[in-house]
Amino acid sequence: MLSTVSRKDTLSGKGRSQQLGKMGEYAVMAQLLSKSWVANVYSPAADTGVDLILLTKEQKLRKVQVKTSKIYPNGETWFMTSSKRN
Repeated sequence: MLSTVSRKDTLSGKGRSQQLGKMGEYAVMAQLLSKSWVANVYSPAADTGVDLILLTKEQKLRKVQVKTSKIYPNGETWFMTSSKRN
């Protein structure tokens, strides 16, 4: 999934990578919620390496870890997810 963030909207200074990571998580959450096979998406309060938990229409839980890379010089950002099955 590819999403773009303009250079003027980017973050700078301390906490930039953490906030960029959250931006990626929310972007992935929005994409997952648009899928017909997803019933709901949850964001755990504690950081345990699992960024999102999704519930399928079949009532199965899936853990998702989101990795967000840097903002590239052209202003674009690449959001990538990897999923772990339970």
